[in-house]
Amino acid sequence: MSNNNRPRLDGKVFVVTGATKGIGTSIAERIVCEGGRVVITGRDSQAGTRLVDAMGADFCFFVNADITTVEGCSRGIMAATERFGRLDGLVNNAGIFPRASLLETDEDLLDTVLAVDLKGAFHSCRFAIPVMAEMGGGSIVNVGSTHAWGGSKRLAAYAVSKGALWTLTQHIAMNYASDRIRANWVTVGWVETPGETSRLAQEGRDEAWLRSEGARRVPLGRLQSGDDIAYAVVYLLADESAQVTGTAIHVTGGFLP
Repeated sequence: MSNNNRPRLDGKVFVVTGATKGIGTSIAERIVCEGGRVVITGRDSQAGTRLVDAMGADFCFFVNADITTVEGCSRGIMAATERFGRLDGLVNNAGIFPRASLLETDEDLLDTVLAVDLKGAFHSCRFAIPVMAEMGGGSIVNVGSTHAWGGSKRLAAYAVSKGALWTLTQHIAMNYASDRIRANWVTVGWVETPGETSRLAQEGRDEAWLRSEGARRVPLGRLQSGDDIAYAVVYLLADESAQVTGTAIHVTGGFLP
């Protein structure tokens, strides 16, 4: 047994989409804590600049990119090699989840959700895989949801997008292993983020409700944190998961798909 005290992601470079808030920020921060360097993408330049200042420009670089466009998907990947000289992994975290049932979802809403939650990840993978393959391999982690396996009635488009993202994960795992590309998925349950807190407040549910009644609805007794998700993502990015591909880690507090 080796006793290696080096950080788990030492010297590695990653791209995290949708990283200027919420879960994405937690993932980016954990990557840097584990010795990695990270390109964060998003559309909030002020938040991106604050994160770079907090993590340090030697470890974090922000790219203002709209992943609903093909050009926006390529920008983060290109920035990794231009800024840090390599790319070891991609975390497709960006996502939106407007509430609407199947019968309430018109063409515009469906297209908007698919553009962010599915097409953005698809094209980001399309650009990242050749770069990582040329460098000897890499790891893709798609941030998913329990809703991929059916989903609640008022998250129809989101459920469809996440179901397709799970299929994309398995497709990459099956077809690009020979290039030493791994692809895995982290299932997200109910996560306490500023965005979720704000949404619940609009429904008249404050943080006290979230910590009491909300927590009681989770089998393990509390909502997940961004760090809970980030720890699982880092495992899938690190060398210790070198033989793990095509799998899902459920970080859901006991909610099973």
